Amino acid sequence: MIKRKYILVKINGTPLNLQLDTTPDVTIISGDNCKKIKADNVSESEHTARSATDELPLSAKFKCNVEYRNQQQSLTCFVTPIQNLNVMGLDWIQELNLCNMPINSICNNIRQNQDNVFDGKMGLCTKTKAVITTKPNVQPVFRPKRPVAYAVQQLVEDELKRLQELKVISPVNFSAWAAPIVVVKKTNRNVSICADFSTGLNNCLESHQYPLPLPEDIFSKLANSKIFSHIDLSDAFLQIEVDDASKHLLTINTHIGLFQYNRMVFGIKTFPVIFQQIMDQMLAGLNCTALYIDDTFVFGKTASEHTDNLYAVLTRLRDYGFKLKYEKCNFFETEIKYLRYIINQEGLKSDPERIAAIKQMAEPSKIRITNNLLKLNLKWKWDAIHQKCFHHFKAIMSSNL
Repeated sequence: MIKRKYILVKINGTPLNLQLDTTPDVTIISGDNCKKIKADNVSESEHTARSATDELPLSAKFKCNVEYRNQQQSLTCFVTPIQNLNVMGLDWIQELNLCNMPINSICNNIRQNQDNVFDGKMGLCTKTKAVITTKPNVQPVFRPKRPVAYAVQQLVEDELKRLQELKVISPVNFSAWAAPIVVVKKTNRNVSICADFSTGLNNCLESHQYPLPLPEDIFSKLANSKIFSHIDLSDAFLQIEVDDASKHLLTINTHIGLFQYNRMVFGIKTFPVIFQQIMDQMLAGLNCTALYIDDTFVFGKTASEHTDNLYAVLTRLRDYGFKLKYEKCNFFETEIKYLRYIINQEGLKSDPERIAAIKQMAEPSKIRITNNLLKLNLKWKWDAIHQKCFHHFKAIMSSNL
C-alpha cells in the first residue's frame, strides 16, 4: 500500500495538515477547515482542479497567511465541498521552495515543532516515581556475581560507567539485596547489561494489581481510523525514577562491585503494570490514543483531527518530562503494524511475517493432526481428504478472522 505524505503548515495561525500532491495546480482545503481557520476574504470560485483520476469541484477561494518553518507568505487557497480533502498543490509547493527538497525532510517537521521532546537526551518523568514493596517477613536475597569473560570485561565496565553518567545506576558499598547480571553482546559490538532479578527478588515482591488493556479493546478504538502515528519512548522504563525507599532492592552484583538502579529497569515483575498505570494517568482524557505499556499509538479519521491529537499527546509527554526517539517513531501513516496485525482504514489483517510459518508448514509424515489418525493400531495413511483438511486448517489459521 502506498503511504501518503503530509505536511504541517499554519494557515492564518491555525495548524493544518495537507496531503502533499503534485497533481493539482492549486492548494485545496475542505469547507470545514475553511471555517476552522476563520478566513475573512472568501470569494466564489468557478474553477475546477484535476486529481489523478477526475475533476475536483472548487466552491471558493481566499488569500491567507501561510507559515512553514521559517517562511511566511500570503498565498491563495481554494475551497472544495468534498469533505476531508486537504491538499498542497504545485502552487504552494513552488512558492514555499519545496520542489527540490527531499520529501522526508518536508514532511518531518513534527521534530521542529516539538524539538525538546526529540533532543536525544534521556528523559526523566517529573510527576511520579515507581514504588515496589516486599512481602511481609521475607529474607533478603544476596546473589554472588557471575564471572564475566575477560574479552568483554572492558565493555561491561564502559557500559556501567555510561549508566552512572546517565544517573541510571549508582555505586553502593553495602546491600542486603543483590542480583547477578547477564551480559548480552549487541550487533554493534557493544554490550547490554541485564539484571537477573528472577534469582530471588521477584519472588519476594508484593503484586501490583492493575489491568493491562486487552488487544480487542485497543483494536475497537482504532476502528474507522485512516491515519496513524506510532510513538516510541527512548529507553522507556529508564525514564521513570524509583522511589528512594525502593532503590536498595534493585542492587546488582558485578565484577567491579555493587550498584543500585535509580530508574525502573526490565526484569522486575511489577514494573510493566506500574509503567502502564503511569502512562494511562498521563494520557487520561486525550482522544484517539491507544497504549500498551511502552507502545503508544495516535490515530484519527482525518489529517486535521490526527494532527490535533498528536500534538496533544506530544505536549503531554513533554510536560511529564519524557523523551522520544524520533528515528523510531512513525508519523501520519496510513498503515501500521501492531500486536502482530496490520491495521489500516480497511480494518485488521494478519501480518504476513507472522503467519509465514503456517503457510509454509509441510504435510505431516507421522500420526498427528486429524482425529481418525490418532486411533491406536491404525496404519498411517495420508489421503486426499486429509490433504484437503490440512490446507483448510492452514487457511483458517492464516486468515484475518
